[in-house]
Amino acid sequence: MSTEVDRGRGLDREGIQTDRVRWNLSTAVLYEEIVRRREGMIAAEGPIVCRTGQHTGRSPNDKFVVREPSSEAEIAWAHKVLDAAKRSGGAALAVEGRMIDRPVILKAEHIIREATRKV
Repeated sequence: MSTEVDRGRGLDREGIQTDRVRWNLSTAVLYEEIVRRREGMIAAEGPIVCRTGQHTGRSPNDKFVVREPSSEAEIAWAHKVLDAAKRSGGAALAVEGRMIDRPVILKAEHIIREATRKV
């Protein structure tokens, strides 16, 4: 199989001159390229395995929280449930017309824990 790029579709149109670009390779050709270039190896059962070194992925400092309306409503609901549970002292309670039992309290605790978790 060829690894040549159709030059009409290449990066030449964008002013980039290179013969190193490949795309839409078949699985077999992709495996051959990876092994030939020593970018990875084929592990048991057939997956490609690559060593990426010590510094991979994103820095933890690059993460950020996205505020989203439905999440905000769910977090506000969880706070209401936990506040009501604390005030009830273990007695039966309802929040927004819904009976609150132990599984609902656990769900609210999980929501708050995830919302306040350091990313």
